[in-house]
Amino acid sequence: MTPRTLAFIILGKVLLKGDHANELLSREASRHGITGRNRAFLWEITLGVLRWLGRLDWVLAKYVKGYHRLPLEAKNVLRLSAYQLLFMDRVPPYSAVDEGVKLAKRWCHPEHHGLVNAVLRKVASGPYPGVVGMDSSLEAAATAYAHPLWMVKRWRQRLDMLELLQFLRANNGKAPFSVWVNSHLVEPNYLRKELKAQGVECKPHPFLDDVIVIITPVDVAQLPQFSNGLIHPQDPASALVVKILEPQPGERILDACAAPGIKTVQTAWAMGNQGEILACDIHPARLTRMEETLKRGGVTIARPILGDVVEVVKEEGLFDRILLDAPCSDLGTLRRHPELKWRRKEKDIALFVEKQRRLLTTLVDHLAPGGVMVYSVCSPEPEEGETLVKDVLQKHRDLEAVDFGHLLPEPIRPYYKKEGFLTLYPYYANTDGFFIAKLRRKE
Repeated sequence: MTPRTLAFIILGKVLLKGDHANELLSREASRHGITGRNRAFLWEITLGVLRWLGRLDWVLAKYVKGYHRLPLEAKNVLRLSAYQLLFMDRVPPYSAVDEGVKLAKRWCHPEHHGLVNAVLRKVASGPYPGVVGMDSSLEAAATAYAHPLWMVKRWRQRLDMLELLQFLRANNGKAPFSVWVNSHLVEPNYLRKELKAQGVECKPHPFLDDVIVIITPVDVAQLPQFSNGLIHPQDPASALVVKILEPQPGERILDACAAPGIKTVQTAWAMGNQGEILACDIHPARLTRMEETLKRGGVTIARPILGDVVEVVKEEGLFDRILLDAPCSDLGTLRRHPELKWRRKEKDIALFVEKQRRLLTTLVDHLAPGGVMVYSVCSPEPEEGETLVKDVLQKHRDLEAVDFGHLLPEPIRPYYKKEGFLTLYPYYANTDGFFIAKLRRKE
């Protein structure tokens, strides 16, 4: 199966069924033996269409009357081909058009074969329609940078226009593929040399010694270093969380929403595999994945539990530390999961805040006196982060925020608030959008 055909199939599943693009890409690329440059091309055209979906549809609608009424199959053929024509200089225009027509003949109704051919030839001949006023008008910015208007309006309420445009551009960029290196088992520089000898180009992360950035398109799950638990895929922002938690040997720790288990592995090794970790998740499939991660990571002190952590902790007493990496809108991960731009609704944020508040207000009561909680979400939205935590602190007078600025790498410190809050945007330090707070129960 060719990368273009597979991209077409995956796009349909993502846009019609709500599947996750990266999971599908990894699974289907491995199943069909797509590697190397073909693998990189598959990722580029699939995620590229999802990143620029709104802009592509705006362009195509100028060439097709009633474009939005076309069947999904015809639209996806046009989107895939138009993306190559407009965003990929290294793809010859004739190739993008011809391959698009082949896809149409195989997957679309005969009445759309000629339309696809005609539209793609018009797009190929140019000129590329520009968006007027994209640096001043929110509507134009939403079209030009391919974001739903509600997101753009929401972010403009707290960002000036320059920051907003930086945020939109960053969301359309490609997130570096980084992995956390278990430096308790292997020295990161040695591991980089080992990977390079295997043909995997990589480099040190600019401000985290135990994170490396992998440059070569590769299925990390096939690397022996992954199987041996030496590396785990993780964004640098997420890699900060356990550093801020500061787990100690012999402690009793709750990892409240633990799947896929990477932070549990980091916590266990920071404890020297001495003590106890209760690792909870409510989803059976995710718990199974976590158990695989813990086994691969050499963790011996974690007790995985399936269930709603709010109910589970009723029988578990108090904890020295709690890590609550809460379910969230994931609006800080649009570089990695661009389909979320078109899937999320503004009302979803309030629903996530309800879940986060329930978890946070329940679990702080299970901190031992002097115990510490780190709360994190991969979203920069204030309602899910700073606003929520401040409200909880206001209502729980036995809690206090903890200053953790000294634990942060220098490039991150300008974005830290000394009352114990860190909010990151992708354009700050090339990480996911993220929020972290550290709380302590007074003795």
